[in-house]
Amino acid sequence: MSLLKTRYQAVLTHDSGHTDTGPTWIFTIPKPRGAQVAVRMNKRDLSLYLRDKTWDGKTLEPLLAGLAEVKDRYPQPGKNPANSLLSQEDAPYLRPSEFNRLLLIRPRMEALEQILDLYLAHSSAQELTATDAVESEPLPDDAKRKAARKAVISADELLAQLDRNAATGRAGEAIAFADELSRLRVLGCPDPQRYVELVAQTDVGRGYDIASQWPSEERCIEVKTTTASGSDFFITENEQQVLAAMGPKAWLYRVDMLGEGSGNVVARIQDPMSTIPGEAMRPVVWRVSMAGWT
Repeated sequence: MSLLKTRYQAVLTHDSGHTDTGPTWIFTIPKPRGAQVAVRMNKRDLSLYLRDKTWDGKTLEPLLAGLAEVKDRYPQPGKNPANSLLSQEDAPYLRPSEFNRLLLIRPRMEALEQILDLYLAHSSAQELTATDAVESEPLPDDAKRKAARKAVISADELLAQLDRNAATGRAGEAIAFADELSRLRVLGCPDPQRYVELVAQTDVGRGYDIASQWPSEERCIEVKTTTASGSDFFITENEQQVLAAMGPKAWLYRVDMLGEGSGNVVARIQDPMSTIPGEAMRPVVWRVSMAGWT
C-alpha cells in the first residue's frame, strides 16, 4: 500500500504469497519503532489487522465508529486470524494473546489515513530540528522552570510505555529464537525447529525465554532486548536464581533492536550469573513485607 510506504515509511516484512485465498502482507513501521499493520486482500476487499491499543495507549475500537467495520476480534475460541499473524517471528507486534487483542477491520477507504493516524498516534506536525531549536524564540524563565521539571506521566501513557516495552521484548525473543535455529543448523542439526522452543510464550515464570535441547548443545536462554546499544538491562530475582542454578547450561543473549523491526544478537554469555562481575549489578527494587509493621 502506497499510503503506508509514503506517509509512514512502512517496510513490507512478510508476504503470505497466497494468491488463491488472497494475500496477507505485514508492514513494519520504523516510527513508532516496531509497530506493525497487516493488510489482507480478498478480491477487491481490503481489510486491516490492527492491535486494539493505539501507540499512545488508547483503546482503538471505540475510535473506529463511523470509520470502519470491525469484522473480527482475536483471540477467540475456535477462530484464528491469518496464519502469519500467529507467528512470533513475522508478527511480534500483532500476534494476538490474552494481553494483546487484535482487530480485523474493513475500513472506509476515504478514512484510511485517519484510522492509521489514530492507530500509530501519528501527527502531521514536523519535529523540530536542531536548527529550528536554535532559531526558536527563547522561553521565558517560568516556562524554562516548568520544562525542567520531571514530566508527569498519565496512567494511559504508562500502560502505552509498558506495552511498547513488551512488544520490544517479544521482537527480541523472536530474533534470538531465529539466531539459535541458525546456530544449530550450522552445527549440523537436521531439524532445529524440533529442538528449540520459545517457552516465554507459554510459561512466563520459567526464568528464561528459550529452551534449546539438541543433545550435547543444551541451552536455557534468557533474552535481554534494548533499543539503545550498550544500555543497561534488568534481571528479575527469579531469573537470577534460575540462571544461577543452571550453571553452564544457562545463557544470556543480548539483542539490540534496529529500525524497521529488525535487530541483532550482539552478545551470548554462558553461565551469566557467574560471568557477569558483581560490581556490574546493583539492586534497584525492594520487596516490602507487611509483617511486623502494620
